[in-house]
Amino acid sequence: MERTGSLLGCSQDEALAAKEAGPVDDSLRKVAMVYRVAQATQGRPTAAVQQAFDLPYRTAGSWIQKAKFKGYTPDPLFEGLHLTQQAPDA
Repeated sequence: MERTGSLLGCSQDEALAAKEAGPVDDSLRKVAMVYRVAQATQGRPTAAVQQAFDLPYRTAGSWIQKAKFKGYTPDPLFEGLHLTQQAPDA
């Protein structure tokens, strides 16, 4: 699989380091950057994260959700919700 992170706001070295570190804050910020660039340019952001970080598709989706929850990339579902808060009861 060809890695395209350098084309999407994250060098291959940064992507490899992020993958090795796991879904920690710094890695999730990089995931969010790749996600946002891909969303704006190609419309397949999860596939872009998968390729950039050489992750399984489901893992890429999981990291994206974590990045959204942390507020690193906008998502109306998580807007205003932070790790120190609980989701509002419906």
